[in-house]
Amino acid sequence: MENNKKDKGLNKTPKILQKSLEEYYYARMNEKVVPYEHVYDGISYASSTEVEDARRQIACLDNQLVKARTEWMEDKKVLDARWKACTERYNNCYENIPNFNGYYRDSFDKRERAFHTFLQEQEASIVKDRTIRRLRKELKCLTEVRDASEKRLHKFTTFKNYLHKVKETSHGEYADIREIMDRYSTLAEARESLSEKNDATREYITRKQKTQESDIVMKSNEILAYRNFLSELLEYKDGIADEAQRLDDSLLRIKSTAAQRTKIIGQIKMSIDNLYRQVCKYMHRPLKLNATDTIGQLTDIGISVREMCKLSKDIKHMLKAAFVTAESERITNEKARKKEEERQKRLDKFANRGGTNFRELFELPPLPESHRGISRFIMTEDDD
Repeated sequence: MENNKKDKGLNKTPKILQKSLEEYYYARMNEKVVPYEHVYDGISYASSTEVEDARRQIACLDNQLVKARTEWMEDKKVLDARWKACTERYNNCYENIPNFNGYYRDSFDKRERAFHTFLQEQEASIVKDRTIRRLRKELKCLTEVRDASEKRLHKFTTFKNYLHKVKETSHGEYADIREIMDRYSTLAEARESLSEKNDATREYITRKQKTQESDIVMKSNEILAYRNFLSELLEYKDGIADEAQRLDDSLLRIKSTAAQRTKIIGQIKMSIDNLYRQVCKYMHRPLKLNATDTIGQLTDIGISVREMCKLSKDIKHMLKAAFVTAESERITNEKARKKEEERQKRLDKFANRGGTNFRELFELPPLPESHRGISRFIMTEDDD
């Protein structure tokens, strides 16, 4: 059904092709001429010369019109032919559109298949390139191994030739090359064991030498330490001898000055006893201590001296307080005396002046203005 509808839509001709070209042209000419019909409504007739001129012009115009019409007809035929060809091609294109759609789909599918095959081939080529590179690397490694093995084989061939020469020169001592190699291995083992023993003996000798050197150094250090200790002991002995000599001298000096010291001590004790007696006498105390108790006498003297100092301080404070009180009383008395003198002066002045203002007399504040008249009135009444 859909295909039939599409075919019907394609077979329909456009609106332009429903008329012929000539009808379409005349219709367009009429549309152009109709708007200019009103121009010929008010035409006025002129003279014969003008008519002749007009006819000539019309004849010329007719000739031109005929020529133009012939040219137009020729052009019209060409255009009609081209129009027919275009319409045929147009119809053919409309008819071939479904075929073109199928061709386009086929070509698009082919393009996709070709693109997929191209991608697959590209991936395969990449994989092959990787394998080729890997194989080349392996080949390079194998060639290197081959060269190394060839070099090693060349070295071994030299050893083999050498062993053959040894066998030939041994005059039948070694029946086979393997015996030579075994002999070499035994000799090498013996040499290694001997070298190990030699190294061990050398290490033992060096270790013993080191221990011996360390022992020598330690013993020499001990000898030096003992010598230093001996020198210190000798110095200490000399110091002790000097100290003993000094003590002997001091003992002799003490013995010689002992009498003088005992005499001085007796004088000191006597002076302390006399001082103690004077203090007790001054303080009116009984003599409780003996003359031999010098330390007790000194302590008692110190206690009494501290008491006397304290008593003197108290007396000083009392005298100072009495002086302060006396001074304050003197100042107050002086102020009272001055005040009394001033009061007496005012009374004398008031008595001499004969005034009756008792406020000035007793130093009272003056009355305000509102009370001054009342006081004056009271004073006048009293006078009357």
